[in-house]
Amino acid sequence: METYLIRFQKMVEALENDPNVQITHFHTFPPATSEQIKNVESKLGYPLHSSIKSFYQQTNGLQLLWIFKSNEQFDPKIHFRNSKVLDFFHHYADYFPEEGSIMILPIEKAFLQDWNDQVYFDFMDNDEQQKFANQSYGLLDFHQRIKPFDCFNKYYDMAFLLDGSNNPPVILGDDHQACYTDSFCTTFESYLEFILANKGVISRRNDFYYKYEGHQEEKKLSPLPYFTKEKILDLSVLLLKDILPQCEKSGSSTIGLNTALVQQMAESSKPLTKTQMNYILKNHYAFLSSGGAGGKWQTVNVSGLVLGIYTGAKNNEGEQANFERKHLPPRITLTSIDFPFANFCGCYAKRVDFLGANLSHSLFTDSMLDGVNFGEANLAHVDFSRASLRNANFTNANLQNTDFENCDVTGAIFTGANLKGSRFPGAIVKEVKI
Repeated sequence: METYLIRFQKMVEALENDPNVQITHFHTFPPATSEQIKNVESKLGYPLHSSIKSFYQQTNGLQLLWIFKSNEQFDPKIHFRNSKVLDFFHHYADYFPEEGSIMILPIEKAFLQDWNDQVYFDFMDNDEQQKFANQSYGLLDFHQRIKPFDCFNKYYDMAFLLDGSNNPPVILGDDHQACYTDSFCTTFESYLEFILANKGVISRRNDFYYKYEGHQEEKKLSPLPYFTKEKILDLSVLLLKDILPQCEKSGSSTIGLNTALVQQMAESSKPLTKTQMNYILKNHYAFLSSGGAGGKWQTVNVSGLVLGIYTGAKNNEGEQANFERKHLPPRITLTSIDFPFANFCGCYAKRVDFLGANLSHSLFTDSMLDGVNFGEANLAHVDFSRASLRNANFTNANLQNTDFENCDVTGAIFTGANLKGSRFPGAIVKEVKI
């Protein structure tokens, strides 16, 4: 396997070739000497894990800062590549605008730095106990074991917890070194792979490692094989985060859901006819008129199949439209229909024309909607989670509070759409048009 240093250099070279990015600092340092490593191990009282030593035997610390040129605080007079080596605690002084930051301390600072009045304080004692990863420590002892080693941000950092093992847990610190317990545990090797795959982006650390009392769960490991092509950060996605809210964040787990099977079942079902569609429309209008609007959607997983459940409405006429795992052929014209609160969960509706339709508060989770025309449609409060929306048209659509979690919106058009309150965590947003 290539060394860490070579892989960091290749990652930085890719950033440098990105026209949207400006690197301001990238510094590697001479390898830690055997004497420096032995000094650390001697004072710790045990040898360090090979992954930790391997990194420091290649470079005794690493600094990387970069910023998007579209960042409103980007200033070419300030943000340019320069050779100045920064103080490793540079980010503790202020908040800086860069999107990417890595500040891995030299080995002696990482393991031997005294963090009195920053991580631990004289008022602490060991009478009070701190539980962490199924162990109990005195409060002072616990905080003295915390050793920040990547000081990448004023609010956040990453730290070792010296638990006596040669491969100490790595944890996220937040709230200006005040809290190190709301984090998953990981390893140094996994963390290096994480920042390589995520190009040192500051916000990704919190998204990936933060969880209240996360240390009580299994370690969050991400060795090299973990970062498949789909899991490596695409910077073009990050550039869209201010337009497509939360698109840079991870979506909820889809383990146990079989969206592909749901869509396959819908596609293989007999396509609805115009007569059937008119009957459904008539009954849905009666359902709404008699008090069917205003309910809430829930979804349940039954053997991998997602089902929609509608609760809270009180109606006494008609029947709510239910297209769950149904096949809507393109020949059915649904332009300008008034069809809110309908169930399209898992439906197959490729290239259907919903131009100007009112579909607000409807459920479209796990649906196949490639090439659908939602231009000028009212899709407020619609849940599209896990739907395929490749090349869909949302021009001038109302997408207020619409959920696109884990959707594929590759090539979709959002020109003029109202995206207030919408969310795209885990969505595939390649080649979208804004």
